[in-house]
Amino acid sequence: MSATPQATQAISRSAVAAFALLAAAAWLVLHLYWGIAHDGVLYTMQGLAHLHPDFYRDDVFLRYGSQDRYTVFGELYGRTIGVFGVDHAAALLTLISQLALLWGGWSLARRFNSPSLAWLAVALFAVLDLPYGSGSVFTLMEDFVTPRELSEALVLGAMAAMLADRRWLAIGLLAGSLVLHPLMSLGGILWFVGSSIAANRRGFRLVGTIAVLALPLVALGAWLLRTPPESRDWAALAIDRAPYLVLTHWTAVAWSNLSRPFVTLATLALLTSDATTRRLTLAALAVSIAGLLCTLIGGDWLRLMPVLQAQPWRWIWIAVAFSVLMLPAVIAQLWPLGRQGRAALALLLTVYFFQDEIYAPVIAVMAVIAVWVAVRRPALIPPNQQKLMLGGALLLLAIGVAWDLANRFVYAKIPYVAFADLPRLTLLRRIARGSFFPSLLLMTLWWLTFRLRWIPLTRLLMGVGAVALLVAITLAGVRYSGVAYPSAIYSAFHSWRQLIAPGSEVLWTGNPLKTWIYLERPTFYADQQLSTILFSHTAAEVMQQRFAQLEPFLISEGVVMTGDKAVAQAAEAVTLADVCSHAQVRYVVTRHRFAAQPLSVLPASLPFPYGGLKLFDCKREG
Repeated sequence: MSATPQATQAISRSAVAAFALLAAAAWLVLHLYWGIAHDGVLYTMQGLAHLHPDFYRDDVFLRYGSQDRYTVFGELYGRTIGVFGVDHAAALLTLISQLALLWGGWSLARRFNSPSLAWLAVALFAVLDLPYGSGSVFTLMEDFVTPRELSEALVLGAMAAMLADRRWLAIGLLAGSLVLHPLMSLGGILWFVGSSIAANRRGFRLVGTIAVLALPLVALGAWLLRTPPESRDWAALAIDRAPYLVLTHWTAVAWSNLSRPFVTLATLALLTSDATTRRLTLAALAVSIAGLLCTLIGGDWLRLMPVLQAQPWRWIWIAVAFSVLMLPAVIAQLWPLGRQGRAALALLLTVYFFQDEIYAPVIAVMAVIAVWVAVRRPALIPPNQQKLMLGGALLLLAIGVAWDLANRFVYAKIPYVAFADLPRLTLLRRIARGSFFPSLLLMTLWWLTFRLRWIPLTRLLMGVGAVALLVAITLAGVRYSGVAYPSAIYSAFHSWRQLIAPGSEVLWTGNPLKTWIYLERPTFYADQQLSTILFSHTAAEVMQQRFAQLEPFLISEGVVMTGDKAVAQAAEAVTLADVCSHAQVRYVVTRHRFAAQPLSVLPASLPFPYGGLKLFDCKREG
């Protein structure tokens, strides 16, 4: 008799080991490090500015104020750069951030799920592509350096601590989230406060009544404080730079993506009999909807700059995260409800396969109705019609699977520049990234390891998982150890750093980090600098003026595209004198064939895009 518990324990440990190895391999492959890309460029600039303030404080990105004022991440990143260098610091913080987010997800998932379901929840959290906002600008797990993941991890950990009655720990984690990324933490704080208030029904009703009564007063006050006419141009510039700031510029795909978290949480609210689960579910939905309403009123309608800067629509990350962590519990509760529950489950999964399609919200509504009928009115549909209902839902699911599979073959043909050094991995990522198939595969592996409990198969999967993880670690090692800004190239610019006056702005189009790292000088104009116009009216005016001055040159450099052949030909004829006379810049770096004599030319033997670059001095031209 004593052997049975030991055997069960051994199976359980084997199941955990096998599934964890496979899930970890999938996470590493699907979330490979991008390098210093996307918003990672901006945060690297902030880190460098903290490390060498004398070099970069006059850069327009920082001169008039930026988001760096509201976070300690730049200081933390700068110190890390000082120890490890730019490339390795970015890779290290990216890895730590992803691990922290997985820790936060695990901390919360285990409060609502059995241990085995918690493993599945965090695995889905690790591999699912979870975009929010328009244009998939942001995702829950990001593959470049950013404080968003760390802030989100601390919010999830705070919620888990609250559920464990460790209130002071929860408050401390929320405070940490706030100083890392206030925009992301604010939604978490509202979720925390809202779920706490909801625990007291009287308090919940009181807050709800006050909110309803105060809504007209808040709308009136917001209208009276609306953006003055002179600032509306500022708002227009910010929105033109980042259309996702207002809901009226969101794409249909962005709204379709919202159907996944919303249908999952609505289903969970109908299914669960646990008061705590329902409370947190409704709080997550309420915070997300409140964020969208605040954006619609304050951003779209009134063009209030504080609202545009706060970006309350970002609060929807709460619903995205919590819905994924609770998805296994939703599936486990729907399956036993017979044909109606399984029909609802098929519709729910169809939404995940059709996530980017405009009809996903319609299927989501159908899924919620099916759940409501299965839970509240199970006798409403006769048994023979239940069969038809289940058959129709399964047919829709099959169409969704086929559609997603067909799209995978289309995506597989699109080049993926970020991983050009790993062509086979590029193909795998094109097939799997953004699809629900990896999650479906993990669900199958979870069933084989935790439910089937056939020891030979579990051991086989453990071996496969160990090999897969070893391969994934090798691939990840290639990415994480890569160097985008090598010391050899830095040394090649030594003479240029001697020629360029300290603190002088340099016009070198493209990634501003080239100017910052290799020349250790501010950048005169770069697309990434435009993000600062959201936080400074003066910066917005300066950047608009610089763009107007440099547009022909930017077209000739390929930074700005134009379909007008006459304009393009005129841009090709731009001279150094044109650039120097229109823009208040002294130094220009380009491979443009100006007639003027360059101050210096880099050797052609240097790798692209550095070989043959020319440094011009506008003073000499004058």
